[in-house]
Amino acid sequence: MSCWKRPGPAAGPFQARVGDGSLVTYSWYRFADQPALLNAALTAQEREDLQARVVKLHRNWTKDREYLAPPRWGNLPRSTRL
Repeated sequence: MSCWKRPGPAAGPFQARVGDGSLVTYSWYRFADQPALLNAALTAQEREDLQARVVKLHRNWTKDREYLAPPRWGNLPRSTRL
């Protein structure tokens, strides 16, 4: 059994065409079920605790708010693509 297949993705596969015309296939995993985290030295409970924190962040950190103070000097271009 591979960490890519067990527990496996939560959604997908999806396909998207990127800027150079290539077709990319991807799937969505729960944060705690990403293969890198499955291979980390975490217990199942530690991974579930991490998942709960990520869910809380996604619920409360909306894209319409500022989370870091703007720079005191210099210029950062604002992205028009979200």
